[in-house]
Amino acid sequence: MNKCVLAVVFLFCFCFFANERRILFFPKHYPQKRGDFASTFNTSDYSILDFVSRFNMVEIGGVGDIAPENTIAFLRKRGVKTVFCYDWMPAVYYYPDEENYPFVNWVYENRYTVSLNPEGPFPHTESEGYDFAREYYLDFLNQTLIEKRLNFLAGIVLDNGYNGLFFDWGSGVFILEPEYEAIRRYFTQKHPDQCYLDSVKNFYSALRERCNQLSIEVFTNQGYRNAENVLPYVNYDMAESYIVGFDYYGRSLNVEGYGVVEIPETQYFPVSEEGNESFYDTLYYLDLINSLIKQFGGRYFKGFVFMDYAAPEFVFNEKRGNYIAEKPRNAIFLSFASAKLINQTSFLEVSFDPHLEFSNVYFVNLGGALGDNYQLNQQEHYAIRFYQNGFVMVYFGNSLKKDILIPSDFLPQYGFVYDVFSDRWLYINNHKVKVRIKTKIDSLTGKIIPAGRVFVYEKREIALEPKEEKKGNYNIN
Repeated sequence: MNKCVLAVVFLFCFCFFANERRILFFPKHYPQKRGDFASTFNTSDYSILDFVSRFNMVEIGGVGDIAPENTIAFLRKRGVKTVFCYDWMPAVYYYPDEENYPFVNWVYENRYTVSLNPEGPFPHTESEGYDFAREYYLDFLNQTLIEKRLNFLAGIVLDNGYNGLFFDWGSGVFILEPEYEAIRRYFTQKHPDQCYLDSVKNFYSALRERCNQLSIEVFTNQGYRNAENVLPYVNYDMAESYIVGFDYYGRSLNVEGYGVVEIPETQYFPVSEEGNESFYDTLYYLDLINSLIKQFGGRYFKGFVFMDYAAPEFVFNEKRGNYIAEKPRNAIFLSFASAKLINQTSFLEVSFDPHLEFSNVYFVNLGGALGDNYQLNQQEHYAIRFYQNGFVMVYFGNSLKKDILIPSDFLPQYGFVYDVFSDRWLYINNHKVKVRIKTKIDSLTGKIIPAGRVFVYEKREIALEPKEEKKGNYNIN
């Protein structure tokens, strides 16, 4: 009789907690992996280097700011597969009063034949207030120039331990902006039957051939904006601030550890028109980029990164009468989940304090994507994408707390799934799971923060790589 009572009590407790979607009987684990991509400034801060060393690809330092040899060695030893060196694609900086690289000196000495602005203007350095430098835009139809630049870049990369090149302004579409009209006109006068955007292909096709020989990977920033001339020749491409961004609006706060400082504010729909914020605008660009990748991504193309930026979450401390800069978890999860809607990756920087970027959500192993694309539920205001090991969703409605029942054949018939953001285990019953979305109002903007969420199925045994990563706490924070 006692055994029957205990069984009934156990069954009641199980059903109660399963109903509440909180499974408390035994600890569970979920699949984990190395992160995909991280970017950081040239730093000796061990905590930052330790964090980015858990990613397969890291962009750090550049042609004019080479990372120390021991930094790159540390990253490679920790398992980073590709360390990217930053460079500016369309031009070189020439410093009249400083020492320059031999290649830069060669460009300056031959600027009347290999550059597009031998006597100026210098719109970028002038707009940035760089009175100590001039930029010379390169003529990518000059084969001698291309060969010399390839030799220069290959030497920079290989001599300093890098094995990847990251090109900012990678598409070349800057030339369409009004302030570059003189440079565009010079190119047309020099090559009346050619188009500058097409000439970019000449550079990347030659670069691809050289990098294949040297096992160097190529990463571009916004190459998709000139997709037919860039994407067939590169390994990775990037978009900035398409999901989350930030800006300074002249607001100052008394922040713990900083004093009274001007602070940034997070923009959750940076691609929307001002005053008309909508996640549908973000979805439009996700779809656009996805279609361009499928159309123009060549046999070398491996993936796309959404590079996002956010301010800290500034929380008022009533006891001290100031604000505390906290990790922007909502922005990080929104960035991650949104990119995963099209089976791509993301990384979010917090320039106010890079230590607030750290999040273990990047190491969740979702496995392969299921279905052709994300699913959009306009009535319930969420988008969702299923994977082998879990699913992601973005809720963009106006409720601060909402329960959503998700039915899908992609879900297991029964089992447990972990809500990474809320640190809750949920019960899957007959291919259905009920998730609770809790979001909040941004303290600075007064707007509801959209909710990016990540869910991953239980895995009893986990194998982490490298072995050193077994140490420490792997709860998402």
